[in-house]
Amino acid sequence: MTDPLSSGPAGTALLSAVASQLQEVVFAVSRRDDVLMVNEAATRLLRLPLEKSCRVLTDLFPTGTAERVLASINRARETGAVLTTMETIRDGGGVDRVVEARLVPVRDGGGPVDTVAVMMREEGRRVVPRGDANGGNLIYPRQ
Repeated sequence: MTDPLSSGPAGTALLSAVASQLQEVVFAVSRRDDVLMVNEAATRLLRLPLEKSCRVLTDLFPTGTAERVLASINRARETGAVLTTMETIRDGGGVDRVVEARLVPVRDGGGPVDTVAVMMREEGRRVVPRGDANGGNLIYPRQ
């Protein structure tokens, strides 16, 4: 019997179906760093146009954010273990958002990690107060 949580087309289709019902950002990245799927909640939180095609992480995030997210994805790939991190991501509107990211490595059968599924839940947003010469950040909790 085929494992429905494998990283093949059936596994990606299952992940897409489940992710479409969630309020959290969900996307999956292949071992070649291609974005395999992105749920609709991602378009809202990340302020992406609905029609935007996301093929690489820089389609989802600005370059600096994409590099940090990719570093976490690579850690999950290397360890093969679920990884939970706190990340500050910049959305399409230029707002920095604090998210809890859970990265789940998915193996193709018993082989190496083929795909990493990423789920992000907003914890708040960072705002630099006007006139703050030090660039200090305040975190406003999600509403």
